[in-house]
Amino acid sequence: MDKAPSFGRTSSMNFSEAGSDVSMAEEGALFVTRKEPGAAFGAISFFTELPSQESVWSSSVIKVLVLNRTAFQELLTAFPQQTRKMLQNLDDHTVETVTQELLDSLDASKRMSEDVVQALHLLAIRDVRPTDLTTSVLMEMRGLLKAHQRPMLDNMGKVKDALAKYVRKVDQEIVYEFLNNCSGGDEAAVRAALSGGMSPNAADYDKRTGLMLACHEGHAGLVRMLLEAGADPQLKDSFSDRHVGMCHNEIIEILLEFGATLGMEGYAVSSQMCQFVREGDMVQLSRMLRAGANPNQLDYSTVLCGNLTAAQLLVSEGSARVDFKDALGKTPYDEAVRLGNRPIMEFLKDLTDAAVSETAMLARNTDFLNACSSGNAATVTRMLKAGQDPDTANYDKRTGLMLACHGGHEDSANNTAMWEAVTTKRHAIIDLLLQYGGG
Repeated sequence: MDKAPSFGRTSSMNFSEAGSDVSMAEEGALFVTRKEPGAAFGAISFFTELPSQESVWSSSVIKVLVLNRTAFQELLTAFPQQTRKMLQNLDDHTVETVTQELLDSLDASKRMSEDVVQALHLLAIRDVRPTDLTTSVLMEMRGLLKAHQRPMLDNMGKVKDALAKYVRKVDQEIVYEFLNNCSGGDEAAVRAALSGGMSPNAADYDKRTGLMLACHEGHAGLVRMLLEAGADPQLKDSFSDRHVGMCHNEIIEILLEFGATLGMEGYAVSSQMCQFVREGDMVQLSRMLRAGANPNQLDYSTVLCGNLTAAQLLVSEGSARVDFKDALGKTPYDEAVRLGNRPIMEFLKDLTDAAVSETAMLARNTDFLNACSSGNAATVTRMLKAGQDPDTANYDKRTGLMLACHGGHEDSANNTAMWEAVTTKRHAIIDLLLQYGGG
């Protein structure tokens, strides 16, 4: 080899410029390899902080890019995605180098066990990596290598662990940058991250996702972008919150469009709404209701302590049941009377009367339809005399007559429902219907 400049052993990574020839030798042995243009060297020492085992000579004037730790940290901060790719390439390069060295060195050995032979075959077809091999196989391989080759195998795991540590750090940096952009509403940066493979459900240590942060800060366009990219609106953070009820109205509508729910237990919903009522925060109360909070889980003694606006909001936007009864059988109106809150009493009085009347009517209708279905002719007759509508129907529009015909109760059938009688083969009822002009 011609005399050439020698590069001392350092803890920097080095990259040779394209078009140059670089050779590498190990101390204590005439072990020489040629580095191709653009190849990296010094990575083992750089990442493991172990003394470098490499000395490098060039046969001509070349350019070498030296990357020290400070420069690497700057790259890590400024270009996390690209740095991660570089680290992955270095890991692949290290593994490939070890793989090829094992194949070249052990291929001709006659002293291998069957396990090592099988391992070499799997390495040759790249079905496994050296780091996947068992400790016993690696130890046997090490014993078959020459002394100057063993550090390469020994350092493989250390390099891999060091690279994995940096990769985790880079991943963390990338996720935090993504979350900061979600919080700040930077749609272009978020779109670029998603295009680069970032998971739309990436989260911080508290499991707060970019979607949660965008919702909290009111970035409607970004919320839709994340949801369309596959963000899960049902995920909860470490505090078991989905942040749906704290969003702006426009965002709540977007989330509901994608199937989001509050994700809070009944007591938590009630407690949160009560807090908004006490604080007079009708905006947040309204948002909770729009997000699907059940107003009937609320403690009405809190609502009715002078807050007429909250009561009106719960009824108008939340469809709160004014006839809802608590464990003591008291309605909201009863509670307003107990507290002597006249404005709310006046607001609820007519509504409660109407609701109670409607509830009673629904109960009577149910009794009538049950009597028709079961063939209780006496009850049917009594209710009809009391003014019950003979065409009363259930939720799927089946009248009492249809139910009576379906059950074969001719005593209860006094109008037409021929189809029910025919489909159930009620011959006596068919005859009876024909007598009344049924068809």
